[in-house]
Amino acid sequence: PPAPNSAPPTPPAAAAAIVAQQAADPTSALLTGAVTSAVTGVSVPAAVLEAAAAAASSTVTASLTTPEYFKQSEPREYTLPNMEQCMYTCRLLCETGNEVPSINGFPALPLERPRICKSQCMTHCGFGRPFTPGAL
Repeated sequence: PPAPNSAPPTPPAAAAAIVAQQAADPTSALLTGAVTSAVTGVSVPAAVLEAAAAAASSTVTASLTTPEYFKQSEPREYTLPNMEQCMYTCRLLCETGNEVPSINGFPALPLERPRICKSQCMTHCGFGRPFTPGAL
């Protein structure tokens, strides 16, 4: 089993996207290292480059930033119609937008995205608030 503090393995497409992004930056440590700066003539299969381009077109939402789908779907007040409208807008933007939701800093897998979006949007729109009788 993996060590408890080790990071989960990065999918090949995501790794290729990270390396391609670093290679495009002329000040990247990837290009200034004693070993890696001397490497030339590396060939990458076309399928990996295509997957990297597809992965690079999506934005992974880090846990420290507020996603756009939250910013664009704020409930005006915690009433059921406003919360339902918030939920609809949030899920639509989360599930279909370029911004990929993340869990513990890792991007959601495509098959898990609807479930994660629903969970995050329910909390964001106020469905997870503690119930206090008589309070609004």
